[in-house]
This record gives sequence, structure tokens and C-alpha cells, in this order.
Amino acid sequence: MFVRLQDGHFVSATGLDSFTTWCDFELKDRNMQEFIIQPGDFIIRKTRVSETTVLTQLPVILASGDGIPTFLRHDTEMFLGSEQQPQVYLLKCSYLTGQPAVDTPVNVIRIRQALGEYVSFKRPAAAK
Repeated sequence: MFVRLQDGHFVSATGLDSFTTWCDFELKDRNMQEFIIQPGDFIIRKTRVSETTVLTQLPVILASGDGIPTFLRHDTEMFLGSEQQPQVYLLKCSYLTGQPAVDTPVNVIRIRQALGEYVSFKRPAAAK
């Protein structure tokens, strides 16, 4: 189960613009029917950045190539930790670009735009 945000709004899979960054909060228990993420602090324990080639069934006519439209999906995964809400374990932000890709990986600017006012990031206090 996940909660999806794009441009600071909750969206469903059918309302998603795949070429604009979206973020999913993913839960450990994917079988949950309903869950409310409470306000709180989450520690980013680990991050992973990846790119994946995606084939699509969109009706696109290509001027060259093999006729199969492909896109590149950029993903940034942040593995979360929270003592109060341990079931919330991942924040995954993604967007698609055409190939060859000239766009950047999902960065903090894109993530902040996708999450809107629902989430803020703060750096940990410096150790003394």
C-alpha cells in the first residue's frame, strides 16, 4: 500500500502525470486497506538512485527506431525509519523522460515540488 503525492496533491494512478515528479510513501504491509500517516519525524536511513528503461503501450508514431516507444524512469528511494510509525518504510520519488534522457535524477527540488507542504526536510543537528 502507498500514499502518492504530485504537485503537492494526493493523486491516484489514473490521475498521475508520469512526466512530472511524483512520490510514494510505501508501507511494509502492502495488504493494509487503510492507513493514516501521522505527522512526525522520519530519519532517512539509506538512499538509492536508479534509472530504468520502460516500454509503453502508448499509441506513439516514431520517425525512426524499432517502433517501440521507450522512456527512462528516474527513481530516488529514501528508506525511512520512525519509532512511532515503523510501518512507513520508504519514500520513492520518480518521473519519466524520453530517451535519450537529458534530464537529471530526482533531486531535492523535484521532491519538494511533488510533496508540497505535506513534507519538509531538515538536516540533523551538528554533533558537538
